[in-house]
Amino acid sequence: MKIRLAYPDAVVVISDDSVLMFKGKLIEASLEEVLSYAESGSGIIPDELKEIALDILRAVESIRRIGEIKERAVGALAY
Repeated sequence: MKIRLAYPDAVVVISDDSVLMFKGKLIEASLEEVLSYAESGSGIIPDELKEIALDILRAVESIRRIGEIKERAVGALAY
């Protein structure tokens, strides 16, 4: 999985286990920590990622839902 988010002043790349943000400098955090922060407010991540943690959570959940829908559709065709 690789997701890219673009902001006027930053670019974010979400991969299987990490989040990279370029906002004049490279900022990195564990995807698990960013999602934990977005869900519960706990997690040690850079302030720049705290600002967009909910966007990251929504993007990851959307991609996962699309994957689940595709799996169901393929499974339905197999019967």
